[in-house]
Amino acid sequence: MRKYIKALILTLFIVILGIFLIMQLDNMRLNSLNEKVDEIILDMDSTRLFLLYNQIEGDENNYCDILDERIETQSAKTYGLVRELEAGEKASFLASYELLKRKYFYANLELYLYMQDFEKQCEEKKVNAILFFYKDQTLCNQCLLQGTILDKVREKCPNTSIFAFPGDLEIDLIDLIMDKHSVTNIPSIVVNGKTRGFSTEEEIEKEIGCVI
Repeated sequence: MRKYIKALILTLFIVILGIFLIMQLDNMRLNSLNEKVDEIILDMDSTRLFLLYNQIEGDENNYCDILDERIETQSAKTYGLVRELEAGEKASFLASYELLKRKYFYANLELYLYMQDFEKQCEEKKVNAILFFYKDQTLCNQCLLQGTILDKVREKCPNTSIFAFPGDLEIDLIDLIMDKHSVTNIPSIVVNGKTRGFSTEEEIEKEIGCVI
């Protein structure tokens, strides 16, 4: 009898130790991603101050060049991080990514609005901004394939920024943007103000004038 009790205690210890290690790994991964999201939010704060300074002081010297550089740098950071968030959530056993994802998407929305302002203020500079709406809560193979295609487009076509937004998280501003562009199906992309369903690499490159 004692033999079985010892075996049970050992088994419980191994299970508890395993859960503890999983929790530690989950938390380490989550904390690392949280730091990256916070860095993006800090970048947004810096850009917001830059815009406020320009608004108050009316200093237009190098305004478009500086804003262009900021948006390009932040766009690269933001778009790259969405893949890490997706991978982290898939690998996670116990940690919740909901709050972190919302922080990320709000930062991405703010960057998109800066892009809109940039296009209005700096008409001489052309930016290919592509909106990509995908499913976050359920498996969507077409969304995954569309994301892979957009990755290739971004690598091949300079001055192209891709803003990926979940269409099923019920974030008000994302819903408003989807309504504005008449997005009814997912996946969908918006290129040059035109809403398209699933699109091939060649179709997207042709639309943005980046046929190589």
